[in-house]
Amino acid sequence: MLHAFQISKDKINKEKIIKYDEQMESSVGKRLGYIFEKINIEKRHLKPLLNICTKGYNKLDPSRPKKGFYNKKWMIIENK
Repeated sequence: MLHAFQISKDKINKEKIIKYDEQMESSVGKRLGYIFEKINIEKRHLKPLLNICTKGYNKLDPSRPKKGFYNKKWMIIENK
């Protein structure tokens, strides 16, 4: 998924994605923020995603085991 975002970085409508994310569960927003940061999206797009509250850490890849680096900034377990 990260690779797909890297390839499409300049074509992504960031505002639209963030607006959709506001209607979804908080873990999606944290994953999105993590990915945006990894592909060097402008910081102004990260701020609303950083403000999302979550309870505990969420797995970056929900289908994989809960093992990996715990990213405190995004409350993500980097279980890639």
